Amino acid sequence: KKEWTSELKNLKGMIKYINSNENLFTEIKFTTLDDYFEAIRDDIQKGKFQPQTL
Repeated sequence: KKEWTSELKNLKGMIKYINSNENLFTEIKFTTLDDYFEAIRDDIQKGKFQPQTL
């Protein structure tokens, strides 16, 4: 538990740094896999994302 608490603190610091620097053109946030895949499906339906296939 102590290791996870330390890792979480480090992750939150990195996320705050990245999200506060607009010149990085990146936004990071914690989410669930369900939310991630739902967002990908929404982007595909809106034509905003084209999955790469071989």
